[in-house]
Amino acid sequence: MRNASVSEALEAVQRGETLIDVRTQPEYVAGHAAGALFLPMVSVPMRIAELDPAQPVFVVCESGGRSFQVCLYLERYGIDAVNVLGGMAQWRALNMDMEMGE
Repeated sequence: MRNASVSEALEAVQRGETLIDVRTQPEYVAGHAAGALFLPMVSVPMRIAELDPAQPVFVVCESGGRSFQVCLYLERYGIDAVNVLGGMAQWRALNMDMEMGE
């Protein structure tokens, strides 16, 4: 599994690559990376078809634990999953752009 910093994840989003946020709805609504696809961890198995196996998928949670687990799962299904180290906690700590709401 590959890992990326929050800065690398932001650059990926700016290039048009996919960033999925696997946190809960309240966490997501309270603040998420602009352009992130809300895909809660519990819904990943039901929504995996929404992800393009030909493109890397950056995965973020609050601190890195859930995203790590989701990356392991996605890799079993041929998705090039990239774990965003430090998660949204690091994103906030670096004062990177965020959106509120759904």
